[in-house]
This record gives sequence, structure tokens and C-alpha cells, in this order.
Amino acid sequence: MINFRSSNISVESIGSDGSLTPAPGSPVENRGGPNSIVITPKGRFVYVSNENNNTVSGYKLHSDGTLTHVPNSPFATGSVPFGLAVDSTGKFLYVANYGGNSVSGYSINSNGSLASLPGSPYPAANLPRAVLVTPR
Repeated sequence: MINFRSSNISVESIGSDGSLTPAPGSPVENRGGPNSIVITPKGRFVYVSNENNNTVSGYKLHSDGTLTHVPNSPFATGSVPFGLAVDSTGKFLYVANYGGNSVSGYSINSNGSLASLPGSPYPAANLPRAVLVTPR
């Protein structure tokens, strides 16, 4: 299980009785004002939107639950990034920019770093809080 609070991200393993045990090195500090979190379909990477500094933080999720920053993290977004979505292939990340009335799109590189998609950010409805990607 992965969760966040005002200044950190925590990873816990879930026991057979439902109990939670912190992963090594958990929690990881994140002072960007985390407000949304998403994990890639194969569980390799975790991304967190940070409303205080208009970024997305990227982390590699190791098999023991440890989180480490991906190269060049955090990544710039539009104003007040909020909701996050990863497509079913795990190749693309989208961020609803609440303050910018836009959606930022990124390709996810093999090391978890992000590269802006051509034309990003894309116009969106007024004050978007969430973004969803339908399966292909």
C-alpha cells in the first residue's frame, strides 16, 4: 500500500491479517504538497502530483517497497497539478492541472523519467481535478 501526507510518501506491506508494516526507508520526504498518487500497471514506478511547486515527483518502486527518485525528478507541470493517470501500457502519464485548465502529457522512459509529449499541455475544461485513461 502506498499513501501520502502533507510532506511524505509511505509504503507499507499488507499482512495476511490486514496489518500494515512500513517498508524499509519509509516514509520518503516530499515537501511539494502531494495531493494525488498513481502507480504504473506493472508496479515499477510511482508518480505524485505536487500542488505547492507545480511538479510531479517520480519514484522507482523496488521489490522490498523502497522508493528512490527517478532521474531528473521532480518534473514541471502546469499550474496546480492534481489528478494523475497512467495508460494501460504504462508508457504515458497525464496530469490534470487544476489551476491551468490543462492536461500535461508525458512519455514514461524506461528509467521512469518523464518527457513532455508534443503539444503538451493540452487545453481542458475549467478547473480539472481528475483525468482518466480508458483501456485500449
